[in-house]
Amino acid sequence: MSRVSIERPLGVAAALTISGGVSEILVDGQSHKGAGHLSLQTPGADRAADRYEIEVAGGASKITISAR
Repeated sequence: MSRVSIERPLGVAAALTISGGVSEILVDGQSHKGAGHLSLQTPGADRAADRYEIEVAGGASKITISAR
């Protein structure tokens, strides 16, 4: 996988788990670079009954997650 872009509805939380490496991650405009293993979540994701749960197990060059 090279580049992945995920758009979620405004107000919907997301949790992201990466194993296998990624060069760049953009979550709601906030950049994270060069992660091998990483867990990120948007505000409120730990309390949200409905949320996006995203897992990347291989590797990617760029992952973008945004709300619209």
